[in-house]
Amino acid sequence: MIKEALSKEDSIVIIFDEEGNLEYSSIDTDNFKNIIGDKDKIKKELIDDRIVVLKDYIVKIEVLDLGFKKHFIASLYYISSKENNNLLSLAYTDKYTGLYNRNLWYKIEETIMNPLQSDKYCMIVIDIDSLNKINDIKGSSQGDKVIQDIAIAIKETTGVSDIAIRYGGDEFIIILTNSDEHKAIYILNTIRDKIKSIEYMDIDISGGVSYSQGNDSFKELFIKSNKNMISEKDYKKNQIISKLDDYNLIKFHLMNILDISENAIENKDIQNNIEQEINTILSLIYKKMYK
Repeated sequence: MIKEALSKEDSIVIIFDEEGNLEYSSIDTDNFKNIIGDKDKIKKELIDDRIVVLKDYIVKIEVLDLGFKKHFIASLYYISSKENNNLLSLAYTDKYTGLYNRNLWYKIEETIMNPLQSDKYCMIVIDIDSLNKINDIKGSSQGDKVIQDIAIAIKETTGVSDIAIRYGGDEFIIILTNSDEHKAIYILNTIRDKIKSIEYMDIDISGGVSYSQGNDSFKELFIKSNKNMISEKDYKKNQIISKLDDYNLIKFHLMNILDISENAIENKDIQNNIEQEINTILSLIYKKMYK
C-alpha cells in the first residue's frame, strides 16, 4: 500500500488547520513558502488520503480529527530516486478510474511537463450530463459506477500514446497526439456511442474539441475545448426547453379534445376510455421526446 512506499526518514512534516493556516512545520519559513506557495493553493488539497505533487515533492495528506477541530498532516517526500516511482505513479493516477488525475494536468498546464512528441495534437473536454441528478436519485455509488464506466469507454477508444485525464468529479480531458479535428470528433462520438450502448446507463455526455498546430499552449487549448463543451451543453438545455414547449402545446390541444368529448358524450364509460387513451398518447409522446 501507499504507506509501505514511503520512507519516514526523509520526509518533511507540515500540519495545517482546515483553512490552510500553518500550525507546525519541520522546515524553516523560507523553504516552506518555496515548496507550498500561497495558502489558497494548499487549502483546496486538504482532503484525507490525498496524494498531490508540489514542486519536486510528493505530498501525502492525512486528517487528524479531534472532534472539535480537524488538523491536516502533510508528509512531503522529495522525488529523487526509483524508490518513489510507485508513489509517483499513484500521485498521477485517479484511484476510481485508473486514468491520469489533475496532478498530471497541472504539470502539463503549467508547462512543467510536456508528454507529447508532436506539436500537432487535439484536445477533447468531456462533461457528464446530469451526474448530480443521478447521485440525488440513485445514490453516489451509482454515480461512481457511471464515472468508472465512462472511463472504461474512454480507455477503449483512445490509443496508447493519448493522454486521458479525469480532471474533476464529472469532467475528463483527452489529449490526442498526431490527430486532427476530424479524428477527435470521431473519437468523441465513439465514446458517446459506447456510453449509450450500456444498458443500465440512461445518460449522455457533452464534449468540446479543439486543435493545435503548435501555436496554442495546453491551457489555451483547454479554454477553447471547454468553451465548445459548454456550448453543446447549453444547446441541449435549449432543446429540452423547446421540446417541453412542444409537449405542452400538444397536451393543451388533447385536453381540449377531452373537454369537447365530455360535453358531447354522455356515456361515462366512453368518456373514461377517451381520457385513458389521451393520457396514453401523452405518455408515449413524452417518452419519445425525452428518450
